[in-house]
Amino acid sequence: MKHCAAPACPFATRYGRAAEYADSVARCVDCGALLHDGPAPEPTPAPNAEPLPRASRGLWLRGGLTLLIAALAVLLQQLDLPTIRDPGFEVPSGALGPLAVGLGPLILGFGLVELVAALIPQLRPSRYAGPRGRSRLVAMSIAIGLGLTLITTTLTTPTLSYLVDLDIRLVSLLLAATPLLLYYVSRGVDRFGVGSGLAVILAALVVPDLVSHLRSLFDTGGPETSAAGEAALLLATAALALPVWWTCGPAGSTPGWVRRVVPSGPMTLPLSGGSPLLDLLLPLTVVTPLLSFFGYWLDLPAFLYTHLPVATPHLLAVGAAALLVGWLYNQPARVAAVLRGLSLHVGAGSAETPLRRALWRAVPLSALLVVAAVGLWAYGADHVAEVPPTVLELAMLVVVTLDLRAEWRARRALGRLGRAWCLHRSYAVAPVLTALEREGIDAFARNRHLRALLPFLASWAPIDILVRPGDVARAQAFLAARLGASGKLSRDAILDALS
Repeated sequence: MKHCAAPACPFATRYGRAAEYADSVARCVDCGALLHDGPAPEPTPAPNAEPLPRASRGLWLRGGLTLLIAALAVLLQQLDLPTIRDPGFEVPSGALGPLAVGLGPLILGFGLVELVAALIPQLRPSRYAGPRGRSRLVAMSIAIGLGLTLITTTLTTPTLSYLVDLDIRLVSLLLAATPLLLYYVSRGVDRFGVGSGLAVILAALVVPDLVSHLRSLFDTGGPETSAAGEAALLLATAALALPVWWTCGPAGSTPGWVRRVVPSGPMTLPLSGGSPLLDLLLPLTVVTPLLSFFGYWLDLPAFLYTHLPVATPHLLAVGAAALLVGWLYNQPARVAAVLRGLSLHVGAGSAETPLRRALWRAVPLSALLVVAAVGLWAYGADHVAEVPPTVLELAMLVVVTLDLRAEWRARRALGRLGRAWCLHRSYAVAPVLTALEREGIDAFARNRHLRALLPFLASWAPIDILVRPGDVARAQAFLAARLGASGKLSRDAILDALS
């Protein structure tokens, strides 16, 4: 009898014990590692975790800075510019504020650049070249996002000038400068705070709408709220957030039935947001209001709406999109290339077979969860007193909170941390952490939960690999050399990433 001794083997991660094979088998079918002679050793109980050290004064200051910038974003969202006393109709709070344009154009700029970089072979190496390579894409994203902001501002300002008691040039300047300023303020959180700044800000902007919705539940003078509708909204959020929590957390904290269904290790559940069509329709959400300013309206097809009774075609489209996005993002050959680059698997075909098997098991489950979330949300939104935030907004608030909690605990355990690398492939996180641990480098992956929910178009929130300051140079050199082959980088690109 033989057994697989690889600690990162998906079988061991899923079931808590090593896989056993007959003597005629040479390699593990789950991870491709060479088998060891003899039966599998009895699993030893995990030692009791040592209590985390108390949070230092510097960590509390970091947390305070994060809360301060999140509060600033909420204030800018709720703040109203001086308006004419009698506009003739009721205007929602913040609709005439400095964030009336919002961060949408900047987010769209990141998404468009990521799509172009994935489609053009000459730009693909920049997606995997670490911080220096990604900085070029970030610069292009900001430039495109600023251009879209200026276009939106130019069309919005004449409309607001009838309602805002300010000079039209000042209104245009505020609407263009505020989102850009808020983005660069968010970069301060990345360096001096806890969590990813832009992710924290976007999650914080959901809170006022959530509070307003919760207040409506206890408003005795308002319309009656459906308990079934509220339960459907909670279940829709849980359908997206719980699998992300389970796949990103330790194997021991995952229920046994989940470990048998959801793949573990490098192949995480391939979710792409509350609705994959949201990524695809993001340009339309900007084009539609632009056309409306010219007197036209883009009449979207009925199957793109989630509200009943036209939700059934939409759910079918969402399910198909989830299958397509999950397969394109988690192609077994690319996942295996990362594993081979980190020396976690040997051979070409041995790693791809179990990955392909895991993908076929995970993608239908992912589509089912996404369809369930959209369907539950469509039902709940039609049966509650006040329209709540969307399912994707609430799920993002949950996963960002999980990321903040994880980074807070990591900084308590490891002390000061510095960025060694940034990843944009969620399936590379577990192998990278395993490889760094094998090299004796303690590491933490920031934004891991968020990018499991939004793996592709959330390029504005990179998965930063944080290590102790003394290990930064060694971790950079190791990852540049090992991930360079899988990303097909040129020698100059690798040297540039190390400079």
